[in-house]
Amino acid sequence: MVTRGRAGQGRVEREGDPTGADAEPGRATEAGNVAVIRRTYEAINHRDLAAATQEMAPTMMDEWQGNMRFLQSIFDAFPDGHWELEDLLADGDKVAARDTLRGTHAGPFMGVAPTGKAVTMGELHLWRLAGGKIAAHWVESDLPGLLRQLGAAPAPEGRADGEADAAEAEADLIRATERERLRALVEVDLEAARRLHADDFQLINPAGATLTKEQYLGGVASGEIDYRVLEPDSALDVRLYGAVALVRYRSRLEIVVVGRLVPLRRYWHTDSYEKRDGRWQSVWSQCTAIQ
Repeated sequence: MVTRGRAGQGRVEREGDPTGADAEPGRATEAGNVAVIRRTYEAINHRDLAAATQEMAPTMMDEWQGNMRFLQSIFDAFPDGHWELEDLLADGDKVAARDTLRGTHAGPFMGVAPTGKAVTMGELHLWRLAGGKIAAHWVESDLPGLLRQLGAAPAPEGRADGEADAAEAEADLIRATERERLRALVEVDLEAARRLHADDFQLINPAGATLTKEQYLGGVASGEIDYRVLEPDSALDVRLYGAVALVRYRSRLEIVVVGRLVPLRRYWHTDSYEKRDGRWQSVWSQCTAIQ
């Protein structure tokens, strides 16, 4: 079997000794790296995160903890979900893959109630391996497309005005980014949370106190700020002004702050995003209790 890949873009896996023992050293290493990634996919598709963890190097453990929380949210929301490998290729110490997640939306996902819809999500992955273990990972997922399938983000209307279509697509990306930010806070996915909050981020909480990024995420990491529920309760309205965007929506929020439970209630959220180095990051966030 040849795993599909484009010519000239690295070596593809071929039939033969899966360890590559009958090949030259470089090819043997690449074949071994591909085997690691295949085992990881197989473990995840079988919901065996302990087995997948065995494929991770120590340098991956912090990120992997967040990845496992996100994977568990996928398992819960799409019980029949599975990843199909479309392309897999290796070059030196790196392995790249194109895959498709397929599943049925049977549980809550990023604040969206179950719809029963069959959905797909395309992903592109790049791994770096060292000593037969996954040492680094980069991924691009079509999360906005998945949310559109669930009805959580409006689909572009197919207007002739290409600029308007591009603006709507950018607004969809911001909506998906805000939902991912909320997920990261609830699941204590600090790697994702640090990526989604700008270095000069400020939170203004309902009591009027201001927290910096380090104070805010430090509280989440320590458990002093423990989100039990944090999810949109309305559509996410986005207004774009070039590289700046404003997001407003209602949410359901239940939180424990320094051991004190703040019961579930609804809030208005207003968030300011800026596009920096090609990606959207939250720079200000304020929530106000709905009386």
